[in-house]
Amino acid sequence: MNYIYHTFETLWRRGQKIKLIFGGPFSPKDRFIEELKCSIFYQKSLFVFSNLSDAELDFLYSNASALVFASKAEGFGLPIVEAMTRGLPIICSDIPIFRELADGYAQFVDIADDNGLVEAIETFLDKTPLDQRLSRSPRPWRSWDDYADELLTICEELVGGEPSNPDKH
Repeated sequence: MNYIYHTFETLWRRGQKIKLIFGGPFSPKDRFIEELKCSIFYQKSLFVFSNLSDAELDFLYSNASALVFASKAEGFGLPIVEAMTRGLPIICSDIPIFRELADGYAQFVDIADDNGLVEAIETFLDKTPLDQRLSRSPRPWRSWDDYADELLTICEELVGGEPSNPDKH
């Protein structure tokens, strides 16, 4: 989060009129969140929301121009999946799990490069007209049932049986 905040701080100082919203389950004693609340940009261009309901989270995804998700290590990357299912453009760190999830869909950034995210966001803002940022092409996401059916078919083929009809189970 520090990296993202400092990136946006650079963009604001360069005159970009953009907003940054952090949403998540933050502890009231989180030192970084307390530092954000002391920022001159807080409640102007910088907003922090904690413990969002599903409806509030959906509102943020639906009204955002892009998801910026710069993490050094992740177990999965649920915000990327949530953004993709809503057709939200994604700018994220170039780590293996994000490549697996969003290759061909997201713009990847080397976060070891101090200016990488700044340049990626500026390019996105310069090359993507506002109406295009707001238009959405959701990526269909397969359900757990879809994956279970596929796994069942593969297992049955491996043991030499005929694929069954998943509706019979």
